[in-house]
Amino acid sequence: LDVRASGIVAGDYNKGYATSDGLVMDLQALKELAAKVDPAAAKKATAYDQVLVKAADLKSVPEVESQIKALGYETSSYEDMRKSLEEQSRAIQLILGGIGAVSLLVAAIGIANTMVMSVTERTREIGIMKALGCYVRDIRVMFLAEAGAIGFFGGSIGCVLSGLISLGINVVGALYAGGMSGGMSGGMVSGAGGGSGDGTGGGTSIWTILWQAIVGGENVTRYSVIPWWLFLFAVLFSTLIGLLFGFGPANKAVKIPALDAIKNNE
Repeated sequence: LDVRASGIVAGDYNKGYATSDGLVMDLQALKELAAKVDPAAAKKATAYDQVLVKAADLKSVPEVESQIKALGYETSSYEDMRKSLEEQSRAIQLILGGIGAVSLLVAAIGIANTMVMSVTERTREIGIMKALGCYVRDIRVMFLAEAGAIGFFGGSIGCVLSGLISLGINVVGALYAGGMSGGMSGGMVSGAGGGSGDGTGGGTSIWTILWQAIVGGENVTRYSVIPWWLFLFAVLFSTLIGLLFGFGPANKAVKIPALDAIKNNE
């Protein structure tokens, strides 16, 4: 039989493999076509092995799935896969969070040690400032500002390094995925043409890859994603840690008697 195609639909595996590897037909037209091929088969009741249900949005998937299960049917959805991936991601986040907590503790001890050494080395300077009439609160603020600056710049440098590492991971992943897909397509159309000459082998410029690695895009996989608020939180938190662990040395500095501080030769 001759079948005339009325159009081509975009492939969408969420709607079934038929959109990419098969035909999509009106049910009544399919029955009429089957009756022409086999009239006996057309009289039989139609049985379905599976039904594809598309929810209005992702949040309503669990509710729709529970209603289908209440009818006695088994269900399978990407929601189960998503929950499994979330559990794995949560475990990885806990491990990385523990490593980050240890690093934070070490950094806090380093800030406190730096501030203690700073107070010890500048004891004579503190005494001179007191002798000149500097207010105690000004000396305290000076040391707290120094501790806060250490935490702020340390957190900023850490954010820049982590951002560059994350960008590098995404770029390498994009280049590797592009090389794999280019190699597969190149094997299928061997001899069809030369390379693109831009170093990517797939016609995509390195600037496009960098942009996609930063902001993502349609059909773009980013292996490392750091939200903007996490950078802000890291800088603020590191500054707070600096102030917190610098308060003790700063308070110690203002309690040194001016005469004792001036006599100190260290």
